[in-house]
Amino acid sequence: MCVTRLFCGLAALVLVAAVAAGGDEVRPLKLCADFSSYSIPHKFKDDFELSGYRIKKIGGAVALEIGNHDMEVGLQFPHEGIEITLPAPVPVTDLKLGVGAGGVKIEALDENKTVIYAVTVPHDEKFVSVSVKPPSANKIALLRLTGGDGEGVLASICVMLKTVP
Repeated sequence: MCVTRLFCGLAALVLVAAVAAGGDEVRPLKLCADFSSYSIPHKFKDDFELSGYRIKKIGGAVALEIGNHDMEVGLQFPHEGIEITLPAPVPVTDLKLGVGAGGVKIEALDENKTVIYAVTVPHDEKFVSVSVKPPSANKIALLRLTGGDGEGVLASICVMLKTVP
């Protein structure tokens, strides 16, 4: 299920272009869910898909919606947090995250839903780029973002996938 045809179409276009480039080698494909082009006050369901990512609200009464922070926009999530199932298990995930009130805890989980890495991004009143990379060889299948006192804002999340022609 896609939120908009534009995002699904762009993701499919990038994938087709990567495969159509030819050759026998494995090619990297950067796949992102980008919330920065949405307008305030766009609201999302508590469980939705965007560009191959499944985003699910963990709890709380606050709706998942586009909010702003430090003059940028993104998906504002409640203190109870969100879970993001990645398009495929990967060793590294990159996020652009606004941390307005309290710190935001990021937990990386493997396919067995075991926490393999955790980091807290401190309250900073601005957007920061965060690269989540567990020290082990385990791959990340799901991210859990909690905290932020209702002012955590996810502008984008990206992974590098390997495509085979």
